[in-house]
This record gives sequence, C-alpha cells and structure tokens, in this order.
Amino acid sequence: TFRPPYAPLTMGAIAGRTLTVANPLVTATLGGAISSTATGTALTKAGNGVLVLSSASNNLNGAGVGITGGILKYGVAAAIPTTSAITISAGAGLDLNGFDLNPQTQTISGAGFITNSAASTSTLLVSGTSATDVTSTGDASFGLALGDNNAANASSKLGLTKAGLGTLTFTNANSVNAGNLLVVAGKVTGSAANTFSPNSPVILGNATTGTLTATLDTGAFNQAVGGLQALNTNATGLASVLIGAGKTLTVNGSITLGLDAGVASTSNLTATGGAMNVTSGSITVSVNQAATNAAYYSAAKLDVTGLSAFTTNVTNFNIGVGSTTTGQGVVLLSNTANTIAATTLQVGVSGANNGNGSSALTFGSGTNVVNA
Repeated sequence: TFRPPYAPLTMGAIAGRTLTVANPLVTATLGGAISSTATGTALTKAGNGVLVLSSASNNLNGAGVGITGGILKYGVAAAIPTTSAITISAGAGLDLNGFDLNPQTQTISGAGFITNSAASTSTLLVSGTSATDVTSTGDASFGLALGDNNAANASSKLGLTKAGLGTLTFTNANSVNAGNLLVVAGKVTGSAANTFSPNSPVILGNATTGTLTATLDTGAFNQAVGGLQALNTNATGLASVLIGAGKTLTVNGSITLGLDAGVASTSNLTATGGAMNVTSGSITVSVNQAATNAAYYSAAKLDVTGLSAFTTNVTNFNIGVGSTTTGQGVVLLSNTANTIAATTLQVGVSGANNGNGSSALTFGSGTNVVNA
C-alpha cells in the first residue's frame, strides 16, 4: 500500500497528481478517502501495476481521473465519484471488480479497456436510464474494449445493457467479454468488423420491451456473438437481426426464443439480409414451462426467410418441445439456402399440456439440406 492502508490522502488544489505502480506484479491499495480541490484532472494512475481504490468516501470535487498505464481497480462501489470523468488510455484498463458502472451518469472515454476480475457479474448501462427504459431517445457510441476473467472463472462476466429508443454504435474490435449484451429497445450496431464480443450472448428484448422492437444490426460488416436470445414477451413486439448484404453473423452459442415467465408469453425473432451461421450449442424455439398449466406457455417464432443463408451445427434443434407445458414453436427457414446439422431435431413434442397450438418447421423455397 502507498500509506497506512486507511489513512486519508489529501491532494489539494494541484491538478494532475500521479500515482504510479510500476511493477505489473504489484497490487497497491488506497483504503483511505482521497480528496482534491483541483480542476481538470485530479488523479492519474500510471505504471504497469494495479492500484485499488477501496474508499467510498473519495471526493475529487468533480475533477477527472486518468488511467495511463496498468489497471485502476474498484475496491468498493463508486470508488471513483460519479461526478468525476474517467479517461482510459490505450493499453490501460479499469477493473470494476464485480461492481456496476453507469456511463450515463459518469463520463467514460478513451482507447483503453474495461474489465471485471471478480467471480461475479458487472454491468455497464451504456444507453438509457435503466434496464426498463423504453422511452428515452438519443444515439451514442462506445469505443472501449470489454473483457472479464471468464476464461479462468465461469462466474466472472462483464455485461452491457442498452436501453432507450436510440442507436448504440460499437467502434472497438477488441472486446472478449462473456457477459450478456441486453438490448431492451432501439438498436445496437457495429462501425467495423467484429465490434461485438464473440463470447457475449446478445439478448433482444425483455418484458418491458412490449410492442417495441429490439434490434441487432451488423452494419456492412461480418460480426460474431456468443449466442442469441429473444426474451420479448409481447406478440406484437419483435426481436430483429439485420445482417449486411453479403456478410455473415456467426453465432458461437445457443439461440433461444422464449422464457419460463410463469405466464403466457410470445417471443418473435426475425432475421434478414446476409447469412447466419450457428456454430455450436442448441436452438430452442418455445421454452418449456416448469408449471403444468395450459394457460402458462411460451410461444415463439423464428423467421429467417429473408436471409441469404441459414446454417447450423448444433446438438439439439427443438421447436415446441417440452416435458410439462409447451407453447407453439414455429420456424420459417430461408427462402434461399439452408443447411441444418443437428444431433437431434424435434418439432412439436409436447408434455402434459400444449399451451396454444401446433408447432411447425417450414422449409424455404430455395435449397434445404438437413442432417439430423
């Protein structure tokens, strides 16, 4: 530690104070409250090591924090006051350490990265006021790379929530985080190839999406994501995937439409444009309900008729399948080309109750190849 671990650090009115942890093998901790009356930048973290801020009473008088090297790590929630802007230089990082961050109330910029080393989930709310916001407007961009410790610990995840009605554009092609990208409403898009993390499942919609549309747009680029879920519950709402002409969206994980909500729900996903390639996991269209009650069902429709190609290599491809209460599952395949590889392909295998109709798999008007 820099000082007696919990001694306060008073930096006065001089701007640009620098705390350096030079050795990358060293983690230093400031447990006492940091205060500053400076303007501009109050504190800069330099050097290749890690500096942990462990006081929730830090007061920088609205002045900013810079990270020019190594990692600055949260030891408590709001370790950096929300009134202080954070600037992260290329090669440097901010470790949320299991805590959440709201870039809507705290300005974060730069060319560095944000990570989460804790064995839990941290979430960034990048657009909108909350995970239930479906009314605010305005577009935004996000240029920081995202990471976590998921490769070493499956519980470590960094997720991102995009709410509101505007468009969020990703501009960094180096993200590897495994947490969910939740699109409550509006659209997320990429400004270059591979601007989404190939490990991050994309969730389109939730119960508050209602009659609105939540959209994943690849832009005019190839993109990869860690999975795809449609969790909108209103029959007139929509999860939409737009793939650039001649481009491919690679889905490195499962596709799931619907959820066990304990009520009747309908989840629809439509994909149009280029090609979609599902490389692993499973595809579930209509989720089985735990309750044996015909009034509780998850109906779902996957419509890929507008894709240039739809390819899968999955274990299970289940459409309206369940052991207790199932809903109607419908899949409409591409009218151009489909190559379906699945260990098991099941359509309309219901349990004790079939909630709301027969399930169906409809082949497209082009080529259809099935290996199951």
